[in-house]
Amino acid sequence: MWLDDLFLRICDEQGRPKVKTHGFGMTALVLMFRYPWHSVDSTTWIKITSTGGVYLPQMVDDQFVFDQTPSVITVSASNPKASQDQKHGDSLPPAHRAILDRWLAFCGKTYAECKENYFHRAVVNVTFFREVSKVKAARPFQPHGARQQGLL
Repeated sequence: MWLDDLFLRICDEQGRPKVKTHGFGMTALVLMFRYPWHSVDSTTWIKITSTGGVYLPQMVDDQFVFDQTPSVITVSASNPKASQDQKHGDSLPPAHRAILDRWLAFCGKTYAECKENYFHRAVVNVTFFREVSKVKAARPFQPHGARQQGLL
């Protein structure tokens, strides 16, 4: 990947960048965790919010994890797919719905709030990326050879 070559050039022997880099449009978690960006951004999260969706982090050992690609669950009351595909909060199996409700509570929101209002979905999605940022900051960057193995 061309980014591997780029970061090999701009990082020292320990894998620390010599310059600050911005990942414009780089909020895919695999890219965020692979490289030592100073900052990243994209509009994906706001598009998901505006179309009625929230990020739902994966769970490992009954804990939310923020270094794995999340699911996107539609919760908006105005979404016509409310009863289709088990991709809307209204049609999730009870166990999955309980996980969604637990995540929303972690974010200080309820399903009803997120279903009816864009602002509440935005808070949930910003909370997801705030938690991603905490995990990313606590994880040291690994030089080129270790990065090849992926996120973990």
